[in-house]
Amino acid sequence: RQNWKNIHLKKLKCHFFKKYIIMEILNIEKSPKLGQIVKLLQEAQINSEVITKQDAINFVKNIDIQGL
Repeated sequence: RQNWKNIHLKKLKCHFFKKYIIMEILNIEKSPKLGQIVKLLQEAQINSEVITKQDAINFVKNIDIQGL
């Protein structure tokens, strides 16, 4: 069981990957979908599915934005 401090620290790591980068990669505007994508990315980081910036880029590129 992870404690909340560790989860919070992992969640903060998402800040290296700014929303504008997600917008550029997916060619989308600021919208509720962007918030959903950020949440998915944060969850992937908490679950150790995304560790590096390149992991984050690959994760975002593979999101089906039409399905959100």
